[in-house]
Parts: sequence; structure tokens; C-alpha cells
Amino acid sequence: MRFDELDDINIYDGIWACSSILHIEKENLSSILTKMINALKVNGVIYTSFKIGEGYEVKEGKYYNYLTKEEMELILNTISKSVKMIDYFETLPSTKRNAKGTIWGNFIIKKFE
Repeated sequence: MRFDELDDINIYDGIWACSSILHIEKENLSSILTKMINALKVNGVIYTSFKIGEGYEVKEGKYYNYLTKEEMELILNTISKSVKMIDYFETLPSTKRNAKGTIWGNFIIKKFE
């Protein structure tokens, strides 16, 4: 299923979106996150990750949306008062196929009542 096809409501305990929604264009990110949040049960969590930075790039035909912690907090605050980023941490790539020096932001988002 594509993210824009997600229409479930209060179904999932968690959604794992590791390095996947970073391919969503920035103007569509709020809509996709809203669908993901709506699909969560109360106390459900989303894990997602983005390359840290601002803007975007198209590399080898793929769109990459860069995001900062502050930008994610702003997006979440505009989407819903029932969600909160409960954890954030940064990691460096561990494989040779990733660009050297790329810092990844890891976001854990929780849905409350």
C-alpha cells in the first residue's frame, strides 16, 4: 500500500516508517502524517527517520526530503494536539552505500487521547 492510500482509523499499535516517508514531498508530508496518526490507536507510536537538514534533493531519480527536529515539531503541532514527539536521536550511517557524513534524525511520535 502507498502512504496516500492509508485510510484506516484507530487500527495500529505502531507504524514503522524507517527512511520511507522522507521520499514524500514536503507539501504532502502533513497530509501523510495525518493519515498515519489517524490509523494509530490511542497510545500508538510512529517511528520514522529523515536525513537531517533543510530543503530536498533528487538523487538517482528519488526525492529526498530533509528535516530538522524543530521542523517536525512544527508539523506535528499544526496537525494535531493529540500527538507528541516523545523521543528523538541522531545516528550516522553504518553502511558503505550511504553517503559519508549523513546524519539521520530518528523520530518517535506518540498518539494520546
